[in-house]
Amino acid sequence: MLTMNGFYKQKHEEKSVIESEEEGPLFPKLVQVRRWIEEEGLRLAAIEGFPGCSTEPVMYGREGSDSELERLKQAVRAVGRAGIPVLGYDWSPKGVGRTSVGKKWRGDAKVTAFETRDLGKSTEERSALSADELWRNYERFLKEILPVAEEVGVKLALHPNDPPISDFDGTPLVHTTIDDFNRTMDLVESPNHGINLGLGTWSASTENVFDVIERFGKRDEIFYVHFRDVQGTVPSFHETFVDQGNYDTFEVLRALKAVEYDGILIPDHVPQVAGDTDWGHRSRSFAVGYLRAALESIADD
Repeated sequence: MLTMNGFYKQKHEEKSVIESEEEGPLFPKLVQVRRWIEEEGLRLAAIEGFPGCSTEPVMYGREGSDSELERLKQAVRAVGRAGIPVLGYDWSPKGVGRTSVGKKWRGDAKVTAFETRDLGKSTEERSALSADELWRNYERFLKEILPVAEEVGVKLALHPNDPPISDFDGTPLVHTTIDDFNRTMDLVESPNHGINLGLGTWSASTENVFDVIERFGKRDEIFYVHFRDVQGTVPSFHETFVDQGNYDTFEVLRALKAVEYDGILIPDHVPQVAGDTDWGHRSRSFAVGYLRAALESIADD
């Protein structure tokens, strides 16, 4: 049976310094957040991003990467000892890449879009980082971080690169295909090493979403699911409401149920609707309600 777990995602506008050998001041902050959520009758099931630090120096192999690795380890210890079981992250030099953020959609909502033809217009300096360097740095990261994650019981869930292309304006992206993730999972074997199933990103790729679910779900490597969809695939796609897109929501839920996935399902990016907050409370409420209803509808399948 699939479950919809209470989830809280907090944006850290300031990166606090982790000072002590173990968790430093981050640990009590995470415990405070977890307890606040529990007081509301919910459960803090995961956190996104390494709080208080960044993977970027390690990703690029920059000066200071050794000290940042230690900070990343401290963050994982704090997350685990605060009782948070899953940490979602990405390994993408570009973050989420789009060529438009204001495409008009249903009900005059605005959604993000991607057009390959619009690439090459960036004024940013092309990256000197190669795909081989990204892979080497990622393997180093895993070898350092996963033993800590195992020690404190935190599952690390890797999100695919978004958009799912191998090069974004001269910057390589190396987590975009099933083969990439097969390689990723084989780099370092660990029960705490898995994926964040970013359904919208896989939907926008040339891969089949159901093949991804079967491949990694059967190996118990799906730790976390971002539930959204798009219309179109690379080289041209745009985001949608969760009830429309390339795949059938109910069939995806049945596929997850078939591989006995019983973890976190959360809305991912949502359209910007009229009168909403910056975080998108109205749009996210629609997505949560839709997913809860969809889960109920397949409960007895």
